[in-house]
Amino acid sequence: MSVAETDARLIERTGRGDRAAFEELYRRFARPVLGMALRQLGDNGRAEDATQETFAAIWRSARSYRAERGSASAWLYTVARHAIIDRARQRTEAAAQVPDGASAEA
Repeated sequence: MSVAETDARLIERTGRGDRAAFEELYRRFARPVLGMALRQLGDNGRAEDATQETFAAIWRSARSYRAERGSASAWLYTVARHAIIDRARQRTEAAAQVPDGASAEA
């Protein structure tokens, strides 16, 4: 793998199941994605979960990336944004649910 290999090429290779390409994407983007998640979620644990979900989604959906639709980093950060939003929704949905048998005066 070339040191100057483009992000787009790495995503394309990841889409074909290339673990080395995926690991390089992770090395390049994990910290910025974690920072983005931490700013949005305000909690390190939830931000780490969103980052993990981001890279799991990248592994699953890299075949759908099309360079003609936009840059590789824009695609990757869009995947991250969706994972962060999903993580934020899980928190608000869990807070809105009242456990069975809970009393309003508790």
